[in-house]
Amino acid sequence: RPIEQAAGILTTSKEEAAAREFLKYLAGDESAGLLKKYGFGKGAVPGPGR
Repeated sequence: RPIEQAAGILTTSKEEAAAREFLKYLAGDESAGLLKKYGFGKGAVPGPGR
């Protein structure tokens, strides 16, 4: 899955602490609606051009 692939790349970056915080945000409830809006995650509705 793309999110897991991105997580692997981010956690090996030199800014590992920042990457981990960003990944926690992505996994949280706060970002769920935003991710769905742009076509990611369960229940997502692809936007124009997808």
